[in-house]
Amino acid sequence: MLGLCEAIDQGLVQEIWVYGDADVPDVSAAEILEQKPVYDENRQRVPGQMNRCAGNGCFDPEDVIPCTRTVRIAWFNNNRGPGCFLESLSHGLESAGGSPASPIPYLHRYFVPFASFDLDTRYGLPFRSWYVCPYTGPNKENCLGYPSETSVTYNTGVYSGTVPNYDPVCGNAHFPPNARGQYGLASPYTVRTSCGNYRDGTGQTIAFTSQEFAPYATLAPDCAGPWQVWWYQNIPGLNNVSRDDAGNPMLSWWPFLFY
Repeated sequence: MLGLCEAIDQGLVQEIWVYGDADVPDVSAAEILEQKPVYDENRQRVPGQMNRCAGNGCFDPEDVIPCTRTVRIAWFNNNRGPGCFLESLSHGLESAGGSPASPIPYLHRYFVPFASFDLDTRYGLPFRSWYVCPYTGPNKENCLGYPSETSVTYNTGVYSGTVPNYDPVCGNAHFPPNARGQYGLASPYTVRTSCGNYRDGTGQTIAFTSQEFAPYATLAPDCAGPWQVWWYQNIPGLNNVSRDDAGNPMLSWWPFLFY
């Protein structure tokens, strides 16, 4: 008989999925919460430090979690399907890798440009990512436009402008490379992106359209599911072609989920 933390620490449990009906008004849960050990620049654990906000939000202060390895608790709404669940998991990855408080500096360093969370440093914009685009209102579907395959215009309702020589790289959970706004899966635009050649040293880009993820519409049809499948397939994994800052082969990102 093992306690949950014992099962996690022994590698018998990797994730905890809570399955329920979140569309009933009196039931709710966070998409995904995660407590994760903190690591230094050399991927060595920092003794005694655990990040309780490594998921899409933070555990409550009264939540006592004595585990010594990563604890990921995800909510699966039984009124929805795998696409919505994948999107929830994606937000957890965005937090673990993209947050300035990321507990894994190695992952953070390379995930931020991969997911275009560096618009401020790369293009001098007054925000980090396109998540600044509105979720409602007249600008929702037209926050972004593409005058050419290598440029983007933006109008967030607060900020507006044009970025020439634009590379969306691999986008993020809500924004495919050619998105016009939040959850922008139906964009008619073609853009050039380096996603398929991320950090391989070639600088090569390919033409990207929404047809790239269209084949997954039946596999994960709800929420941004088709896009999530394509996105996950382009995350650096085993034997990827990417290189780190020292020119060495990029480590697979998948083990970082369960460090």
